[in-house]
Amino acid sequence: MILDFLKEIPDHRDREGRMYDLAHILLFTILAILSNAKNYKDVWRFISTHFEKLKEVFALKWRQVPDYTTVRNILIGVMPERLEQTFRKHSALLTEGPFEGKHICCDGKSLDGSFQNLQNKKATQLFEIFSACDKIVLGHIPIEEKDHEIPVMQELLASLPFAESIVTVDALHCQKKHLKLQESQMLP
Repeated sequence: MILDFLKEIPDHRDREGRMYDLAHILLFTILAILSNAKNYKDVWRFISTHFEKLKEVFALKWRQVPDYTTVRNILIGVMPERLEQTFRKHSALLTEGPFEGKHICCDGKSLDGSFQNLQNKKATQLFEIFSACDKIVLGHIPIEEKDHEIPVMQELLASLPFAESIVTVDALHCQKKHLKLQESQMLP
């Protein structure tokens, strides 16, 4: 079922360069991440290790495992906005009914393994909305710095239909000036 959603993501490659289907590479990447893959090389290793089984299960006509650089280049070119849109569409389908009246949790997290000391790169921060009832992430947005979590939370809440839901947030979002702003936006 998720493969059907992944097929909706436009392929950024020229038609001649599409030896490996984008939707399948994305699906295998998801499976690799669920198997603890942290980088492109781990994704490639997962595909290489399970290549024959993946070919059999998904009826692929691939003659060989895609090279590490091929997997990397395919994934780098995917538009993150379209991927997020696809996952939100898929998560909305998986939730049992509308969001109204559900318990929604909001929190910012650092991506495990995204900190790189040698390149002086901070850990990547994501702000996520999670449905506690359905046990599924409804959406997430990358944030530049931890102190920019408040406007990101407001943007994400405004983009999803949460009328009459119970929304829990960190104490960070309960500052008086931000609560007044949120109340004025919610009241008719």
